[in-house]
Amino acid sequence: SIGVSRERLNMLCAVINKFLEMPTSIYSQNVFLTLIGGMKFSDTGVDVPSLLAMLSSAQNKAIPHKSFSFGEIGLTSELRVVGNMETRVKEAARMGLKIGFIPKTKDERMQDLARKLGVKVYECANLKDLISNVFLIDHSKDSGVYEKPSGVSKKAPPKMKSEEAPKEKKERKGFEN
Repeated sequence: SIGVSRERLNMLCAVINKFLEMPTSIYSQNVFLTLIGGMKFSDTGVDVPSLLAMLSSAQNKAIPHKSFSFGEIGLTSELRVVGNMETRVKEAARMGLKIGFIPKTKDERMQDLARKLGVKVYECANLKDLISNVFLIDHSKDSGVYEKPSGVSKKAPPKMKSEEAPKEKKERKGFEN
């Protein structure tokens, strides 16, 4: 990992391993995450783009053209709001990006801002929402001209692991000699 702390990378791998059905465990793969130009980030807002890059690479499935993402990912797969979200969306729009995948907010200001800037924003509450919005929706109309990268497969994106019924806890009465 260059530019992102090894601890964050390990946490993202743990979330992938726990919540996504992958053909092989992420822990059996070599995982490299590098930020451009030797930049170093301590901002947790790089969690979502980092995870999407890892999934895109592992599944050989492209992330939508002209898209951006940011947000923190928690251990229970929830997406968390990060600071300066409006500024981040404005900057993405200024750079010509058209589709955003961000944590769900509690008010409508983000959607109003996105409409004003001509950006389509998908607010995601958790990893399941994120994967559905990034990999399962046809974004060719959202981003203008869609350029399919060569060599990208059409295989399905990773699925969430099925939720198991909670196991009954055995009642412990105490230690017996």
